[in-house]
Amino acid sequence: QEDFNIFVSRSFNFYSHLLAFGWIQSNAQANSSSEEPIGLSFIDIHGKHSSGHVQFVPFTYLEIASPKPLYIQQSDYGLFENALQESRQNRLTTISNNIHYLQDRDYQGFFLFKPIFYEKMDTFSSREGLFGTIVGFASFDDILKSIKSQVEPLGITIKIYDISNEKEKLLYSSETDSREESSAERQLQNQWARNNTFKFGNQTWKLQALPSIEFIQRQQQSNLWEIPVIGILVSGLMASYFLALVNRRISIEQEVQTRTNELATINHILQQEIH
Repeated sequence: QEDFNIFVSRSFNFYSHLLAFGWIQSNAQANSSSEEPIGLSFIDIHGKHSSGHVQFVPFTYLEIASPKPLYIQQSDYGLFENALQESRQNRLTTISNNIHYLQDRDYQGFFLFKPIFYEKMDTFSSREGLFGTIVGFASFDDILKSIKSQVEPLGITIKIYDISNEKEKLLYSSETDSREESSAERQLQNQWARNNTFKFGNQTWKLQALPSIEFIQRQQQSNLWEIPVIGILVSGLMASYFLALVNRRISIEQEVQTRTNELATINHILQQEIH
């Protein structure tokens, strides 16, 4: 328990965008000894339904980074459950689809699931060999905070798409202006847009920097539009930030695997001593 507390603390330090971090043990009785069950509640954050039903997901261990209450949209519970089961079946780090949550206002985020299995998987089925699942909940806004602060004043919108299934599914947009552009304006914006594509867990994401018409006009009027301003500014920021993000995640996963193997070995020794 102490080692896991240290691991969680380091994870929050590494990932400033993490809102919640926890552990779901595969043993169904893992939470039975807790007087007050801990976990995440999926509720109707907008009050559109009057049933008042709350979907509670129990955790063996859970830490919330912010002192503010964390409310997750009830209708997104299915996305959580599907991604959790997918991670267990495929034995891979799995990312959920877009999740809506409420703190001081509406935000968008996603769950990350990392299943942990016993060391000797050849003697177990996938379900029997599962030790537990590490669960993180992250905020798109927090991930892109440093990037947005530099590019939004220039008139650049940041968008994230899931293109895993050869179809673009919008996961996040920093755009707040709902003004409709003409087809000619959209075509011009797309010509100036810059994209970065990378693997994240089980998904392939495309990050897009989309300039406003005003931004393009300013660049053209200044006779500097031939300089790839967006490419230099946005692509560099995104590539460096997300590369660091993924590398840190990999290093943490390796640490978790090492710790898990050590725990499995100790558990095996204890079982031999008992018998």
